[in-house]
Amino acid sequence: MRVVLAVCLSLGLLSGCRAATPAKSAPPVLPIGSVQGPGAQSPMLGQRVAVEGVAVYAGDPALPPAGLYLQSAAVDADPRTSDAIYVELPAGAPRYGRDQLLRITGTVIELGKGEDSM
Repeated sequence: MRVVLAVCLSLGLLSGCRAATPAKSAPPVLPIGSVQGPGAQSPMLGQRVAVEGVAVYAGDPALPPAGLYLQSAAVDADPRTSDAIYVELPAGAPRYGRDQLLRITGTVIELGKGEDSM
């Protein structure tokens, strides 16, 4: 699946570092596969969601847009859904490294259109 979670509201590490205080109460944490959904677009498009996972690629800070790939720690066993998600970070966001466990809250968007979306 090709869903991007645009992080606009909060981003925090689960491993003891301080987390940003969201302006609104955080939504319940959803499995990444539920956010990705089985189709070409996320069933959560435009909604504010929270996901947890391990950063498997944190991107090159010299290359925009800044972002990371987040892999679910628990596989949902549904071959129609992806257990990873790309998270686009806002300008000036902290950089995170590989293997960090993160809980991320943001708004689901798609980059591109139809089958070519990400």
